[in-house]
Amino acid sequence: MTHDKAGPQPSAIPPPDRSQLERLNALYRIIDQAPAGGGLRARLASSARRLLGRILSRQQEFNAALVDHINRNMALGLEAHHSSVNTIEWMAEVETEDSLADIQLIDKWKRAITRGIPFYLVVPRGMKDLAFKLTQEQLILVNCIYEFTFINGVCHIL
Repeated sequence: MTHDKAGPQPSAIPPPDRSQLERLNALYRIIDQAPAGGGLRARLASSARRLLGRILSRQQEFNAALVDHINRNMALGLEAHHSSVNTIEWMAEVETEDSLADIQLIDKWKRAITRGIPFYLVVPRGMKDLAFKLTQEQLILVNCIYEFTFINGVCHIL
């Protein structure tokens, strides 16, 4: 009896949406600086700007904190995305004494290793040498061969 332990792999975490990031960084300021110049028009604009600045300063502080938070989380989101893309995949075949004698066993192992992921064998205690010999004769690359046994009804990997 052989069990394929690879199963379906989870999808990678999608990368964060950067589509509005530049716009947010450019537009979070709602109170702009007064243009240089004098004259009555500039003085009136400056007075209006100061009055609105007092009213809108809290909103601008909120906007700045929010944009800063989004920028910092963008880096974390990218890191999470890259980490999930690089998730380690592996395949383990668990064999029994009967399955080690199966004529189709080698073909099944060869199909398993063509997936390009690390391949492990788990065989009954005392069968490791036989499994190693089979893999050597058939040029099957195995990352490791483990043995298992049952003690008091509990499976132990050796």
